[in-house]
Amino acid sequence: MTDAMLLYCEVDLLCFVFMLIIVVNLWKLRRGSKQDMIFFDGAAFMGGTLLMDMLSNVLEGRPGFAVNYILYLVNALYFVFATAAACAFWCYVDYSITEDKTEVDARLKMYKIPAVCVMLISAASIFGKFIFYIDTNNCYQKGNLYVISQICISLYFVLSWLYSLVMLLRCQQVYAKRNFYRLLFNFTTLLMIGLCFQYAFSDAIIICPVASVAMFMQYSNCQNAQIQRDPLTGLNNRIRFSRYLCECCDKLSENEILSCVVFSLDSIQGINDRYGHGKGDIILAEAAGILRNVINEVPGNHFLARYSGNCFAVVSIGGVDVSDLVIKIYKDSLDNYNNSIENTHLIYISYGSAIYERFDMKPEDLIIQAEKSMKKNKTGNKVKKLSVEDLI
Repeated sequence: MTDAMLLYCEVDLLCFVFMLIIVVNLWKLRRGSKQDMIFFDGAAFMGGTLLMDMLSNVLEGRPGFAVNYILYLVNALYFVFATAAACAFWCYVDYSITEDKTEVDARLKMYKIPAVCVMLISAASIFGKFIFYIDTNNCYQKGNLYVISQICISLYFVLSWLYSLVMLLRCQQVYAKRNFYRLLFNFTTLLMIGLCFQYAFSDAIIICPVASVAMFMQYSNCQNAQIQRDPLTGLNNRIRFSRYLCECCDKLSENEILSCVVFSLDSIQGINDRYGHGKGDIILAEAAGILRNVINEVPGNHFLARYSGNCFAVVSIGGVDVSDLVIKIYKDSLDNYNNSIENTHLIYISYGSAIYERFDMKPEDLIIQAEKSMKKNKTGNKVKKLSVEDLI
């Protein structure tokens, strides 16, 4: 084995370790998020691709009929795993972007059709010169249909990159989505860079190490993003909220209005004392879901966070002050929730709002003003008594 081939195998081994780290860490989540499951599949298939590539490099050129058979099997698995990984990348991007998960679930099976066709042709290459073949010197050679596998993999990569690029350009004004799409775009851009290098240097398999690095970076970025998200409600946490508020204050234009609304769930403390924190957590999650739906109805650019234990904060940027509209719609939504026969507990809130004064305020002063306004509106609402059936 030459020094160049040895270096190449070492790179493959390092990237394989990256994929192994992802697979091990996501193993516990395979019954959780479908998005994590798809990413898990992509990492597993890419790890398999790297492993087959290393075995092929180690065995290539060695004499013997047994080595010939093993090389056929290893290279067939290589193309199967590589195509499956590329398909998983595209499914991951589409599933991450599309909000209607039922709709994308129906499309996932359709996305797999080209990949399955290439896998079957790759497996058939053991019996004919389709995607590849092993010559008499036990060296890998490209088959007559090799280009089909490359077109299929390239198609998945290009679609992933274009989709993430379009969504990034569309959501420049929405902070939370913009950051998410930027991470997704960086991930797919690395895939495209690896694809371009692969076509430029076709004799070496460059796409697999580059794709592995892209996956590891995406996984690390997603883990970092989860640190800034509240696990109970799924909203942004206080750390991310503070960073966003500072960024908005620095970049606020003259014709924009920055407002902040703070909501406090007054009924939470009583429920925690009477029925335990488990019931209080349920109400917090429900209240957060209602507020998330409210934000989607209000025009403008909004950022929602769980600011403290029982407090939510909404920062809005736009041409007009929409804080009163946010408060009104949220109150109406909670009234509908409280009047629902299905609910045996009530959600009461206090609220306050403030507008950022460009030259007279610091970012933290905006929150202080909103909290002072909320304290003035504090209510003495009491929690509706829960039924015995609700506690079982």
